[in-house]
Amino acid sequence: MKHIRLRLSIVLLSCLLLLPILALGAGADQPHPVPTGYAYEQLNPNEQLIYRYLREQLTAVAEGSLESTKFEVPSAVLSEWEKSGLRLTFTERDAVEGNFSQGIASDLFVAQFSYKNITTALVHDCPFELYWYDKTVGSSFGISIQTERLGDVTKRVTVTSVTFSFHVSPSYANGQYAVDTQKTKSAAAVVEKAQAIVAKYANASDYGKLIGYRDEICALVSYNDGVIAENYTGGYGDPWQLIYVFDGDPATNVVCEGYAKAFQYLCDLTDFSGDVSCYTANGVMSGGTGAGAHMWNLVGMEDGKLYLVDVTNSDEGSVGQDGGLFLAGGSGSPTSGYVFAAGNTSISYAYAKDYIAFWNTSGILSLSSKGYEPPTVLITLPEAIVYDGAPLTAGRDAEDVRYLYGGESDLSDQYTMSHAWHTDANGSLGAVMAEAPKDAGAYWIVVTATRGAEVHRAQQRVVIAPATPTFTPPTGLTATYGDTLQNVKLPEGFAWKDGTLSVGNVGINSFKAIYTPTDMKNYTSVELEISLTVAQKDISGMIPEMEQFPTYWGKLLTIEAYLPSLGDLGVAYTVSGDKATDVGVYVLTLTGIGNYCGKIEVEWKILPDLSKIEGLTPETVKESDRAAIEAVAASIKSDAARAEWADVLKTCDALLAVLDAASETTDVADETTDAETTKVETTSPERDTEPSGGSKQDIVSLPAGCSITIHGSAALGLILLISCAAVLGQKKRTRVD
Repeated sequence: MKHIRLRLSIVLLSCLLLLPILALGAGADQPHPVPTGYAYEQLNPNEQLIYRYLREQLTAVAEGSLESTKFEVPSAVLSEWEKSGLRLTFTERDAVEGNFSQGIASDLFVAQFSYKNITTALVHDCPFELYWYDKTVGSSFGISIQTERLGDVTKRVTVTSVTFSFHVSPSYANGQYAVDTQKTKSAAAVVEKAQAIVAKYANASDYGKLIGYRDEICALVSYNDGVIAENYTGGYGDPWQLIYVFDGDPATNVVCEGYAKAFQYLCDLTDFSGDVSCYTANGVMSGGTGAGAHMWNLVGMEDGKLYLVDVTNSDEGSVGQDGGLFLAGGSGSPTSGYVFAAGNTSISYAYAKDYIAFWNTSGILSLSSKGYEPPTVLITLPEAIVYDGAPLTAGRDAEDVRYLYGGESDLSDQYTMSHAWHTDANGSLGAVMAEAPKDAGAYWIVVTATRGAEVHRAQQRVVIAPATPTFTPPTGLTATYGDTLQNVKLPEGFAWKDGTLSVGNVGINSFKAIYTPTDMKNYTSVELEISLTVAQKDISGMIPEMEQFPTYWGKLLTIEAYLPSLGDLGVAYTVSGDKATDVGVYVLTLTGIGNYCGKIEVEWKILPDLSKIEGLTPETVKESDRAAIEAVAASIKSDAARAEWADVLKTCDALLAVLDAASETTDVADETTDAETTKVETTSPERDTEPSGGSKQDIVSLPAGCSITIHGSAALGLILLISCAAVLGQKKRTRVD
């Protein structure tokens, strides 16, 4: 419900006031031809005169028999008002502080009644008759006066006409102060629907009628969240009225005002056997859902106490759906508000100030401290009934299901009490059972209290819950890191809740499992935690991925090696032996850590850098290549490296020997000017015959007394043996390392 301002404008007098829009009143018999209500009784006699006239006009509009909502009071009615004590004529004898004028006369007329009280009483007592009224714009009244003067002196002022104007909501408007009678006649058809509901519960107890009305309304309509949204622009109308409750259209829904008006209207149409009265109240609700401005009902019962009825919050999905806010009692006072318990929630209701001001003298604002307890068959169930293999017991003092007849007092001794068990048919009462139930499942108990022709009956759905089975959880389970639970087999009856989960890190880990008993009718499956011991995964069988062997370059080198991942799991390990500087053969060790164990040893090498001597042959080698050749030979230091790359060393030796030999030849030539020159032939060791097919003899000119025998082809790895007789200088045989 929204806070609404109604504008009340009067000719020569206007005011703006905040008026709570309520729909109160139950049809009490009154000595007037026009129906009135409980709010009517709060008016003074003059206000009641105007109320009765307006209610008659408003009813005609609501029923579709009157188009205009501007009501000019007939002169005959004015005369009746005057005879009843409402003054229409004022004279200079009514002067205020010696002054008399039209304005003073108008003020004196208006002072005889409160138009605010009249309209408040009408909206309280007319939940149906004002469905077409746009309270957001409001109503107004104006008067016409006749003035008699003597010269410039006002002698007499008479109110000759009074006109009341009620604005029409857009849904029914045929002008500012006129309704579309086709629409109002159609809307008035909902009266038949309301009357049919009342007739349906005609034979029920007063309490049964109220329960029935609540349930019917909640079945017919749902809360209209759309019209309270910030972006709603449809204006005030049917979502706040009872029309949408009884129109039979499931697409039309209402807010709290519609719920409260519909409930109060059904009560207005009802002939209760006891002293039952119904009102509506407005103010603020706090706590629970939908906190804020709100409208609800107050119901007086035959016990003389007043109770809260909040049909809106008794609907499905609301805070009071279990009945906690229906005929409820609470703690508090009319001025401070009342607090009610709804389930585990406390809900407070505070009357609006205007509401308190209007009803304060009526005595209807004080609520019972306890909820209403009608005399009925009461069936009490324990918090839970769990399967134990024994049939259920039922009776006044039974262990399983207890029942009695009464309310605040137990009247069972005055009645004959009996019960019968029934099967459950999809949530409804099923067939009669020959024996009390014992297996888990849903059943019904029907309890009857009889005294002569008086029969009271109640039924209650009873559920025997499956029991929790006893079992021994498996122990001693093991797994290896990287496994999933699917790899861990469980005993019969047990299953992992999610077998795709990893077994986790090394250690003792717990995971959810389900135990399913063989008797699933009487026992439930159980979720439990099962522990398993996770061992390290051995990496020794894994093959690492390694980069190419590095080439020597005189500085510290690191070989990179990796173990492949296990799915989404990375492998944790340490690496040693992955760094070296010199040419050689090394062993890299990967050792598992954390979730891994074992180790892997892999041989790796730092290769000699042969790039600068690659392609050198005895025929092509030059003195400028000496440094590169010597660097390669020098990089192969260790005994193991010299054994691994013995062929490279031999090649380097051979190339250096060629260079040394050439150097010595040059020296000899420089010292001996008359030395002889000897022709030397080089012959491939693979061939003892003349070369053919592209082979040729290589001719090298040497000083006399020197000879060279070359074995092998012109490539790295040739082994050259060099000998030279001492010539002139008797030079010794030389080996270049």
